[in-house]
Amino acid sequence: MMKDESWRKTPFDYAFGYHNVPGYPLGQILCRNNTFACASTGVAIRFTGKTAHAAYPETAINPTAAIRELMHDIEALPQAITQGFTLATIVHVNLGKPAFGTTPETGELLVTLRSDSNKCFSALCEQVKQLAAFYAERDGLTLDLEWIDRFNATINHSEANMLLRQACKDLGFDFIDLPDPIRWSEDFSEYSKVWPSAFFGLGSGSEHPPLHDPHYDFPDALIDVSSKIFEQIIRDMNGLK
Repeated sequence: MMKDESWRKTPFDYAFGYHNVPGYPLGQILCRNNTFACASTGVAIRFTGKTAHAAYPETAINPTAAIRELMHDIEALPQAITQGFTLATIVHVNLGKPAFGTTPETGELLVTLRSDSNKCFSALCEQVKQLAAFYAERDGLTLDLEWIDRFNATINHSEANMLLRQACKDLGFDFIDLPDPIRWSEDFSEYSKVWPSAFFGLGSGSEHPPLHDPHYDFPDALIDVSSKIFEQIIRDMNGLK
C-alpha cells in the first residue's frame, strides 16, 4: 500500500489507527506514549547436511547438534539484551525423517523474535543470524535463513497522542495509559515511519475471548466508538464544535 503513488496526491498531517483488545472493558481506550506495539518477525532456520546409515553416524553431516545448541542459545538471547523488552519463542522444530536406519540430513527451526525497541530488535535478529552461521560453519552444514512477516515497533508520536487524548476527553470516553507495550505487532508501523501517528487499543470486553481464539467475534459496538474518536480528532484539529 505504501508504494502506491496515490499517497503523494494529498499531504497528510497525522495517521491514526486502533485494534480491539480483549480483556479490557468494552469501549475503553488504551493509550500509550512511545512504543504501543512491539516489533516482531518470524525466522525459519534450515540446516542441510548429509545423511548416512544409522550404524555409521560418524560418516554423516548431521544437523542435530546445531539445532539442539542453537535452540538453547536463542532462548537465552533476551537475557543478554537489557536495554528493553525482548522475547524469542521457538514455535516449531523439524529434524530428519521417521526412519530408524538413517541419520538426519536436514533440520529446521522456526522462531518468533520480538522487542519493544527497534534497536534491540535489530540486534536480536543479527545475533540469531550470527549464531546460525557459526553452527553451520562449525558442522559443515548448508544454511538457509528466511525472514517472515517482519514488522517494526509501532511508535506513537507525542503530538498525535495529544490529539487522541484530547478527543477522548472531549467525548467523555474512558481511557487509560498502558504501563507496557502490547507484545503483538502491527503493520500500522509502516504508517508511523512516514507520518506522526497514534495507535490505540479499544477494549472488547473483560471476558471476551482472546485474539485468534476460535470463539473470538469482533464487537460491532466498537465501530461507533472509534468513528466518534476519529471525527472528534478532525473537529479539534479544525476548531469545529
